[in-house]
Amino acid sequence: ADWDIDYRVATVESLVQIAVQTSNAAITEALLALARGENGDERVPFSVQIAAARGLERVLAAKGDAQIAEQLWDLARDSEVDDSVRRVLAEMLAELGEAEQAAQVLIELVQDDKVYPPGHRDALDALGRVGYADQAILDIVLKIAGTKDRKVKDFERLAASYALAGLGHLD
Repeated sequence: ADWDIDYRVATVESLVQIAVQTSNAAITEALLALARGENGDERVPFSVQIAAARGLERVLAAKGDAQIAEQLWDLARDSEVDDSVRRVLAEMLAELGEAEQAAQVLIELVQDDKVYPPGHRDALDALGRVGYADQAILDIVLKIAGTKDRKVKDFERLAASYALAGLGHLD
């Protein structure tokens, strides 16, 4: 549509409210498609994708539907989905008790060469907020925080250091 982005985001938020109130499966599917970035031949702006992803959290909380949760995990793991959407979904799903899976999605974003450095930083920040990492993930974050490789941006190393603090490793 030729609508201003604010109107598009507001429309998504209205759809979320309707989906929460009515449990309308068609609206939930439309929100999933928007979060995935699918809207026929039209490009879905990132802000609309993120609004749809955040809205799906409210739909999931209202319905408690395991199928919706699995669809959201599928989106979070899908490398074709925008990294910001994947990060939002992983962080959101971690709040629902799936921190281990969320940490895995986030570290995959950090290591993905198709994701730009600001996306790596945002994924590291989210990992610190999730507050969980197994030893393999910790090793990766420690390596990033301590690297001298100039390909790794300073803000990525700083985000890795902050993530370590969020993960309980203050040393």
